[in-house]
Amino acid sequence: MGCVKLVSFMLYPFFGQLAFSSSLPHLCPEDQALALLQFKHMFTINPNASDYCLNISTGQEIQSYPRTLLWNKSTDCCSWDGIHCDEMTGQVIELDLCCSQLQGKFHSNSSLFQLSNLKRLDLSYNDFTGSLISPKFGEFSNLMHLDLSCSSFTDTQLRGVLPERVFHLSDLESLDLSENPQLTVRFPTTKWNSSASLMKLYLYDVNITGRIPESFGHLTSLHELYMGYTNLSGPIPKPLWNLTHIESLFLDDNHLEGPISQFSRFEKLKKLTLKNNNFDDRLEFLSFNRSWVQLEWLILSSNSIHHEWTAKPKKAILVIKLLEWDYLYLPGYFPFLH
Repeated sequence: MGCVKLVSFMLYPFFGQLAFSSSLPHLCPEDQALALLQFKHMFTINPNASDYCLNISTGQEIQSYPRTLLWNKSTDCCSWDGIHCDEMTGQVIELDLCCSQLQGKFHSNSSLFQLSNLKRLDLSYNDFTGSLISPKFGEFSNLMHLDLSCSSFTDTQLRGVLPERVFHLSDLESLDLSENPQLTVRFPTTKWNSSASLMKLYLYDVNITGRIPESFGHLTSLHELYMGYTNLSGPIPKPLWNLTHIESLFLDDNHLEGPISQFSRFEKLKKLTLKNNNFDDRLEFLSFNRSWVQLEWLILSSNSIHHEWTAKPKKAILVIKLLEWDYLYLPGYFPFLH
C-alpha cells in the first residue's frame, strides 16, 4: 500500500504537467499560416466549381461549402476549417479542402508544398482547370492519404504526368486521382515503396494505357482497386491473383482480355465490375464457388463470356441464392437477381 502511495506521489507532478500542456493552445507556425493564406488567395470561390460531390467509398453526397472563406491571420490556423495540426508541435498535418468551391490555376510552385509535414491532403471536387500536376506532390514524405480526384468539371482537367515518386511514398495508404482523363499515370515497374502500406488505389478515368504491370503483385495490403476507363489492355498479370485482401475491384471499360476463373481466388471480394472488356470464360465456376458468400455487386456485361452451366438452370439459381448475393447483373441470363 505504501509503495502505491509512493508511486502515485512521484507521478503526480508528471500527470499535472501533462494535463497543463494538453490544455495549452497549439499555435501553428507563422510560416505555415502564411503559406495557407497565400494558397487561399490563389483561388476564387465559385459554387459551380463544386456543384456535386460524392464519396466514392460510401456513395454519399458531400456538402459543398467554401472552407477557406473564414481563414484569416487574426486566428490560429489550427482552428481553421479543413486544417488539423499535430497536438504537440502545432505543425499542419492534415488539409481537407474537399468540395470547397475553389476555382483557379494550381501552380507547380504553390505555397501548399511548404507544408512538408502533411499526412493527409484532400483537394478533390474543386476546379483546377488546365493545371499541370506538380512533381512536388511526390515530395510529401509523410503523406498517407492523397486525393486529387474530380478536380475539374470542364473538356480540360488536371493534366500532365503523375510523378512516379508518389508511388514510392513509404507511408501512403490511400491515393485517389479519379476523373482526370488528361492525367497520365505510369506505374513503377519494380516494387513500390508504398507496397506494404497502400490499401486504396482509385484511378478511375485517368490515362494509364498499356498493361497492368507485375509490380502490382507486391501491393499485399490492397483492399480497393478502381481502374475503370483507363485504356488498360492485355491479360491480368499472374502476380495480381496473390492480392487476397481485395474487397472491391473495378476494371470496367478497358481492353482487358483472358479468362476470369482466377477471380475466384479473391475470397474477400464484395464488389467486382468487369463490364466492357474482352474477357472470355464460362460462368460455371461462379455457380459452385461457395467462398464468395459476401459478394454484393457483380457486373460482367459486354464481354465474351459463355452463359452455359453444367447444372440445370433451377439448380444454378438455387446455388446463387444460397450465396446470398445482394446484386447480380448478368444481362441475357440472370438479370437483377436479388
